[in-house]
Amino acid sequence: MALLPCRLTVTADPAGDVRLSSADQHPFARAVGAVAIAIAESAASGTWTRLKSCPGRRCGWAFYDRSPAARSQWCSMQLCGARAKMRAYRGRQARRAYPGDQLPRPDQVLESGT
Repeated sequence: MALLPCRLTVTADPAGDVRLSSADQHPFARAVGAVAIAIAESAASGTWTRLKSCPGRRCGWAFYDRSPAARSQWCSMQLCGARAKMRAYRGRQARRAYPGDQLPRPDQVLESGT
C-alpha cells in the first residue's frame, strides 16, 4: 500500500495572518492534510507536547492532556488508569503472598472465578 501524498498551501489574509490549508481534492488526502495542519499548528503554538498516547494495555488512544501540570498518563483514569492501578496492586499482593522467587506456577494457582 502506497502512502497518499497530500499538498498543503500557505495563504495569507490582508491582516497578515498566515494559515495552512489542504490543496487536494481526494477526500483521504484532505484528511491527511488536516492532520498535518493540526500537527503544524500545535507545534507552532507549543501544545504539541500535550498530545499523548495512552500506555494502557490494548488501548493506544491519543489524547490531549488538559491537566494543569501536563502530567496525565492515561486517556481515562476511570478505565485505563484504574486497570493499571489494579494490576499493580494485584502484583504487590502476589509478591507479599509469595516472597522472593516462590511465585506459584500457573498450574498451581486455583481458578478464582473472576
